[in-house]
Amino acid sequence: MTLVAMAPRIETGQIDIDAIKDQYPLANEVRRHLSLKPRGTTLVGLCPFHMERTPSFTVYPQEARFHCFGCDAHGDIFDFLYRQSRLDIRAAAERLHPDRSLGTAYGYLRCSTARSPV
Repeated sequence: MTLVAMAPRIETGQIDIDAIKDQYPLANEVRRHLSLKPRGTTLVGLCPFHMERTPSFTVYPQEARFHCFGCDAHGDIFDFLYRQSRLDIRAAAERLHPDRSLGTAYGYLRCSTARSPV
């Protein structure tokens, strides 16, 4: 399979959010901003959203979700990028997948999974 075939389907005015989340693991993006250590099936580190000494920021790689037990921040890769860099979904998708055109700012966002808390 070629890289183009494996890339998330992004057409003019449309972003396939699920495909982007599948291709770009949350843990990889979080590691760009903080150190994570394995703890069982999760990864833990100091929360980037508040000051703390004891790690309370937890990444659940299998669910592609994060949760901070100190400040209650939680979500997926798009929520993390919004909190960390104030990127909306379109800007986050462009950052994660910069080699594809994402169409107009008022494009359709396709997501087949409902958001749920961790």
